[in-house]
Formats: sequence, structure tokens, C-alpha cells
Amino acid sequence: NDPNAWSMQFTHVPAVLASLAASGHTLVIVTNESMDRFKKPEAIAAAIRKKCGRLEGFARAAGAPLLVLCATAKDDFRKPGTGCWDYVARHAYPDTPVDKAGSFFVGDAAGRLGDHGDGDREFARAVGIAFFDEKAFFLERHPAGA
Repeated sequence: NDPNAWSMQFTHVPAVLASLAASGHTLVIVTNESMDRFKKPEAIAAAIRKKCGRLEGFARAAGAPLLVLCATAKDDFRKPGTGCWDYVARHAYPDTPVDKAGSFFVGDAAGRLGDHGDGDREFARAVGIAFFDEKAFFLERHPAGA
């Protein structure tokens, strides 16, 4: 349950994120964290501390401006539901129209053998934007040193 127990999957992620931000991309993290499996308030609080700690650690290490949305209920905000996308498009940046053609989603729930699901791929499909799994994006499209 250590909020600091995480690591960067690819060492060049911060450089890629900084480059995307510098080119005008808005960086948004959409993540799910199920709370319904916990019954005691102490367990819920511990899960929130763990998730927030890991997200804060990643945000610090990323070194680029990020908006982080964490869906904790089983509702339309939870991927593959599109509530988080709708929120960002309508409320987070109301004066900036979303460029769907230039938008994309990177995730590890791609429906591959061994993945924990396909929610990330299905989220991108439901929104109507391009999807890349983490390996395709960070190793093929944006390899280290490129």
C-alpha cells in the first residue's frame, strides 16, 4: 500500500510528455480506481492515499503540466465510459475547442493477451480518437533518443 511504490515504465516518458506539452498538447491522465471493493472507511482512505500518492509521484517525475481525473465509482466517468472526456471537453478547458483529429489516448488496457482488460482501447473507440498501447507509443512512435 506504499504510495511511493511505482516506477516509470520507460525512462524517456518525461521527455516525451514535455515535448508534447511544448507542441501544444493538453496532457490528461484518465484512470480508474474501484472503491466498491472496500467496506471500511480506513480501507477506502488507504486506497485513496495510495492512488493519489502514486499519481502525485508520477506528475512530479513527468515534469509537464497534467490534468489527472480518477474515476472511483462505476459510472460513466469510469473507462470505457466517456464521462471524463466529456468533462474535459466541456468544463476543464471551456474556451479551448477539442481537436479530436489531433487527440489520442495511450493506455495499457488494450485487450492484449495478459492485459487486465480492454477499457483503454474501448474508451478511445467510444470517444472517437486514436489509441496507442504504451509500447507502441513510447517504444515505436517516440523511442528513447529520437
